[in-house]
Amino acid sequence: MKKLLNKKYFSIFVFLYVVTLLIGIFIATPSQACACGMLIPQGGKDIAMEGEKGIVVFDGLKNNEQMVIDFQLNGTSNNSALIVPTPVKPDISQVKKEVFTDLQDILFPPSDNTRDGAAPTTISNSVEVLERKTVGNFEIAVLKTNSYTDLYDWTKENGFYLQAEAESPVRTYIDNGFILNVIKLKKGADISNINPLKFTFETKTIFYPLMEVKDERDSLKDKSLDLYLITDGMITTSSAISNNYPLIKNQVISKTTLDQKITKTNDPDFSNLDFISNKYYVTYLTTTDYSADASLVSSLGNPGSNEYAPLGLDYSQTKTPILLMWAFPIIFVVIFIIAAFIFFIWRSKQIVQKSKPLITNELAIIPGATIKDTTVYPTKPNDKII
Repeated sequence: MKKLLNKKYFSIFVFLYVVTLLIGIFIATPSQACACGMLIPQGGKDIAMEGEKGIVVFDGLKNNEQMVIDFQLNGTSNNSALIVPTPVKPDISQVKKEVFTDLQDILFPPSDNTRDGAAPTTISNSVEVLERKTVGNFEIAVLKTNSYTDLYDWTKENGFYLQAEAESPVRTYIDNGFILNVIKLKKGADISNINPLKFTFETKTIFYPLMEVKDERDSLKDKSLDLYLITDGMITTSSAISNNYPLIKNQVISKTTLDQKITKTNDPDFSNLDFISNKYYVTYLTTTDYSADASLVSSLGNPGSNEYAPLGLDYSQTKTPILLMWAFPIIFVVIFIIAAFIFFIWRSKQIVQKSKPLITNELAIIPGATIKDTTVYPTKPNDKII
């Protein structure tokens, strides 16, 4: 019995080994395949946007974008409003500041020598409140409207200070059907302790808001920008990014590298960057004054000018043909069936061999004859057969 069990387990092991080996051979074969923030200071108080850092993780095949903005604020006004437009209502959360330094380390490795959300409500006029929530040190109202005047009235009634100079760029987003995420600091918030906000939303083209408020005061102009574009397709169009100031363009980075090296957290007050595709193309650009660069502004999905040209991506190296998508499942099923067939034939032969008598006597069967017992039993050398 012990030998039979050993043979049984051995045969199962052989079967699984063969299947795994065959699958491994096929798998191992490579396949072809703002926010500018539009910061508006409250009268008599001072607040400035000293700069801005942004990250866009764009998965065009999934129509998904994660937009992270690090507002570099300085000042005393808690009611001053930031307006961040998005094509549709986003999910808003905060991320760790470390994600920016993590990306810096990936792109420029050091030398070897060294949410509480309120239910959506509808208010008077044309302003629809899709959501109000507190995220970190920010109070946020997600609004939809077709009237700048009504928006201005709503912000005034709800403690968000919005000055008239914001009308031109904000109206452009309103006219193009954008959602307006109106943001201000919480009362008593420490400016030195604010975290980047992440906006996650559906979009078919890359979007990053860069429309500038037209005002003589430098405090309204956050003209410096560091922007990381992490896209699932290679950037192929946009003269702004091609010819002006990218430090890095279309550097290939795997999902594994991003997952391993970008800070993750289990803190329920924060969210993480999610990477869906197997590889990404990273473009990093920086400028001290984007306000005069209409080409860059328009290529990042900002409406309002004849130059508006959504950033183009090439998916020829990232799209997977439908046939290839089904190749591995089909190969697995075929290999499994073949291996199972071989296994059962082999087992059947073993069973047949075990069922045969130890010694058989091959006799010619004469028609009409009856054979009672054709088995010849083992005998000793000197025994006689009677």
